[in-house]
Amino acid sequence: MDKDQLIAEIARLIVEDRKASAQSWDKYALIAFHGHGGVSKLNGFRYTGDGAGEPATPESFEIEDRLDELREATRIDDKPGWDACVFKLDRATSRVTADFAYDDADTWEVTPATAAAIAERARPS
Repeated sequence: MDKDQLIAEIARLIVEDRKASAQSWDKYALIAFHGHGGVSKLNGFRYTGDGAGEPATPESFEIEDRLDELREATRIDDKPGWDACVFKLDRATSRVTADFAYDDADTWEVTPATAAAIAERARPS
Protein backbone atom coordinates (compact mmCIF):
# COMPACT_ATOMS: atom_id res chain seq x y z
CA MET A 1 0.00 0.00 0.00
CA ASP A 2 1.14 3.56 -0.61
CA LYS A 3 1.02 6.19 2.15
CA ASP A 4 -2.44 7.48 1.23
CA GLN A 5 -3.89 3.96 1.26
CA LEU A 6 -2.21 3.28 4.61
CA ILE A 7 -3.64 6.48 6.11
CA ALA A 8 -7.14 5.52 4.92
CA GLU A 9 -6.70 1.98 6.26
CA ILE A 10 -5.50 3.20 9.67
CA ALA A 11 -8.50 5.54 9.87
CA ARG A 12 -10.85 2.66 9.04
CA LEU A 13 -9.23 0.47 11.70
CA ILE A 14 -9.59 3.20 14.32
CA VAL A 15 -13.28 3.70 13.54
CA GLU A 16 -13.89 -0.07 13.71
CA ASP A 17 -11.78 -0.65 16.84
CA ARG A 18 -13.92 -1.89 19.74
CA LYS A 19 -12.02 0.01 22.42
CA ALA A 20 -11.50 3.29 20.51
CA SER A 21 -15.19 3.40 19.62
CA ALA A 22 -16.58 1.99 22.88
CA GLN A 23 -18.18 5.40 23.41
CA SER A 24 -19.32 7.74 20.67
CA TRP A 25 -17.08 10.55 19.49
CA ASP A 26 -17.21 13.44 17.03
CA LYS A 27 -13.47 13.76 16.60
CA TYR A 28 -10.56 11.49 17.38
CA ALA A 29 -6.78 11.80 17.61
CA LEU A 30 -4.20 9.02 17.71
CA ILE A 31 -0.59 9.74 18.61
CA ALA A 32 1.99 7.15 17.58
CA PHE A 33 5.31 7.81 19.31
CA HIS A 34 8.62 6.09 18.64
CA GLY A 35 10.99 7.01 21.42
CA HIS A 36 14.56 6.36 22.28
CA GLY A 37 15.65 2.75 22.49
CA GLY A 38 12.92 1.48 20.18
CA VAL A 39 10.08 2.15 22.61
CA SER A 40 6.79 2.84 20.85
CA LYS A 41 3.51 4.03 22.33
CA LEU A 42 0.00 4.62 21.05
CA ASN A 43 -2.35 7.04 22.75
CA GLY A 44 -5.81 7.80 21.47
CA PHE A 45 -8.24 10.52 22.52
CA ARG A 46 -11.92 10.91 21.66
CA TYR A 47 -13.69 14.26 21.63
CA THR A 48 -17.39 14.97 21.91
CA GLY A 49 -18.52 18.52 21.26
CA ASP A 50 -16.27 21.01 23.01
CA GLY A 51 -15.40 18.59 25.81
CA ALA A 52 -11.86 17.69 26.77
CA GLY A 53 -10.16 14.77 25.06
CA GLU A 54 -10.85 11.47 26.81
CA PRO A 55 -8.42 8.54 26.61
CA ALA A 56 -9.51 5.99 24.00
CA THR A 57 -6.46 4.08 22.79
CA PRO A 58 -7.28 1.37 20.25
CA GLU A 59 -6.51 -2.23 21.08
CA SER A 60 -5.95 -3.51 17.54
CA PHE A 61 -2.44 -4.79 16.85
CA GLU A 62 -3.22 -4.35 13.16
CA ILE A 63 -3.16 -0.56 13.65
CA GLU A 64 0.38 -0.84 14.99
CA ASP A 65 1.39 -2.96 11.99
CA ARG A 66 -0.07 -0.42 9.55
CA LEU A 67 1.68 2.41 11.43
CA ASP A 68 5.00 0.59 11.04
CA GLU A 69 4.30 0.29 7.30
CA LEU A 70 3.40 3.99 7.15
CA ARG A 71 6.62 4.89 8.92
CA GLU A 72 8.55 3.06 6.19
CA ALA A 73 6.41 4.49 3.38
CA THR A 74 7.04 8.07 4.56
CA ARG A 75 10.76 7.69 5.18
CA ILE A 76 12.77 10.56 3.69
CA ASP A 77 15.81 9.38 1.76
CA ASP A 78 18.00 7.19 3.97
CA LYS A 79 17.07 8.99 7.17
CA PRO A 80 15.26 7.34 10.07
CA GLY A 81 11.45 7.41 9.91
CA TRP A 82 9.30 9.83 11.82
CA ASP A 83 9.36 9.65 15.58
CA ALA A 84 5.77 10.79 16.07
CA CYS A 85 2.65 10.71 13.96
CA VAL A 86 -0.60 12.43 14.86
CA PHE A 87 -3.77 11.12 13.18
CA LYS A 88 -6.86 13.30 13.33
CA LEU A 89 -10.33 12.12 12.35
CA ASP A 90 -13.52 14.17 12.06
CA ARG A 91 -16.72 12.12 11.72
CA ALA A 92 -18.88 15.00 10.46
CA THR A 93 -16.62 15.76 7.50
CA SER A 94 -14.96 12.33 7.12
CA ARG A 95 -11.68 14.24 7.06
CA VAL A 96 -8.51 12.40 8.05
CA THR A 97 -5.11 14.01 8.44
CA ALA A 98 -1.75 12.60 9.46
CA ASP A 99 1.06 14.87 10.62
CA PHE A 100 4.58 13.53 10.99
CA ALA A 101 7.25 14.77 13.41
CA TYR A 102 10.78 13.97 12.34
CA ASP A 103 12.32 16.45 14.78
CA ASP A 104 11.12 17.50 18.23
CA ALA A 105 8.95 14.38 18.48
CA ASP A 106 9.39 14.40 22.26
CA THR A 107 6.71 17.11 22.39
CA TRP A 108 4.22 14.33 21.46
CA GLU A 109 5.24 11.83 24.16
CA VAL A 110 2.15 11.23 26.27
CA THR A 111 2.82 10.80 29.99
CA PRO A 112 0.50 11.31 32.96
CA ALA A 113 1.90 14.85 33.28
CA THR A 114 1.47 15.74 29.58
CA ALA A 115 -1.69 13.82 28.60
CA ALA A 116 -4.21 16.66 28.99
CA ALA A 117 -2.07 19.22 27.16
CA ILE A 118 -1.27 16.83 24.31
CA ALA A 119 -4.91 15.77 23.99
CA GLU A 120 -5.86 19.43 23.58
CA ARG A 121 -3.04 20.12 21.10
CA ALA A 122 -3.97 17.04 19.05
CA ARG A 123 -7.69 17.96 18.89
CA PRO A 124 -8.86 17.95 15.26
CA SER A 125 -9.96 21.43 14.16
